[in-house]
Amino acid sequence: MNIYSAEAYAFNPQEVELLTELTDSLSFGIVALRAEQALRESEQRYRLLAENINDLVCLHDRDRRYLYLSPSCKSLLGYDDDELIGKDPYILFHPDDRDRVAEEFRAAILGKNHISITYRINQKSGNYIWLETLTKPILDQAGNLIKIQTTSRDVT
Repeated sequence: MNIYSAEAYAFNPQEVELLTELTDSLSFGIVALRAEQALRESEQRYRLLAENINDLVCLHDRDRRYLYLSPSCKSLLGYDDDELIGKDPYILFHPDDRDRVAEEFRAAILGKNHISITYRINQKSGNYIWLETLTKPILDQAGNLIKIQTTSRDVT
């Protein structure tokens, strides 16, 4: 940002210093406002996507516990997300599917690659539905597992 005067040498050194500090502050404020606006727009796009997608998108800690469940959790499984946050999803899996899913899940995490798993999950109503879940490990820069992202869809 610059300040101009029609007169040559219109500002003394103290005024130049003050005006420089003022323009620096204004420039910083403008940049901060633009960043804030960009963040708001990004959050709006994310919210639009998260609230309108039919797939269940989840984030899990390294011990598989739910950290985040998309709003579709309610329509797909009947649970509010706060009923499942901190819980292991395996409590909802059909008993006949648990061992197989655990083995496939472990292979995905150890291999640090994406896999698709199909299994039955218990809805809040007590009914089982079939889900197909894509499991994706989230790694730090050193390649260590930090979180797990899953995306599931009803294939009943």
